[in-house]
This record gives sequence, C-alpha cells and structure tokens, in this order.
Amino acid sequence: RRDALVAAISVVGSALINIAAKHYYGRARPSLWESLAPETTFSFPSGHAMGSATLAMVVVLLCWHTRFRWPAVVLAALFALTVGASRIYLGVHYPSDILGGWAAGIAWVSGVYLVLYRIRERPWQVR
Repeated sequence: RRDALVAAISVVGSALINIAAKHYYGRARPSLWESLAPETTFSFPSGHAMGSATLAMVVVLLCWHTRFRWPAVVLAALFALTVGASRIYLGVHYPSDILGGWAAGIAWVSGVYLVLYRIRERPWQVR
C-alpha cells in the first residue's frame, strides 16, 4: 500500500507543482522556428519532462530493492532523456525548461519517498 501511496502522491503532486510553477514563472515558449506541435501554455518548467522524470524516479525507487534495479535505472533514464529531447526537437521548450522539469520531478519524488519511508540511514550505506 505504501508503494501505491508513493506513486500516487508523486504523480499528482508533480502535476500540481508543475501547474503552479508555470503560472509563477510565466515564461513564454521559444519562437525560434514553427513548432510541429504548438503549445499555448507557459514554457517553464516542462510538464512532459517533469512527468517523465517523476514516473522514471518512482519506478527506480520502487524497483531499487529488487533484482530489476539496474534495468529499471537504464530504461527510466532513456525514457526521460527521450521525452526531454523530443520537447526540444519539437521546438516547444528551451533546454533549461527540460532541466528544470527533471530537477523538480526528481526532487519531489525523492522527498515524498523519504517522508513516507522515513529513511533514517544514509542511502549509500549497504544494509
């Protein structure tokens, strides 16, 4: 149940943080070329990048104590990188929008995980 709670709070909270941050910063989207998929909302932070980082981080953290740890890390990283690159390729985000989305998503999920699991030991120490 706690794993489901981590996933739910992470995904919903990430979406709400993204909406609030977009309205707070109010950054216009790039107009370097005509976009293949025009967007009308604000640019910073990228919601797609934040959502992909959130999902990737949730999967990695929930798989961390299983034998699927490293395949999850590799696939999650490739997924988030591909989503970020696609947003730049489509011309709807600056690279800083992508980096901001990734950073916010990773920070949010890490915080949720630490609070719900109350980790008292240092993560780099082996049990």
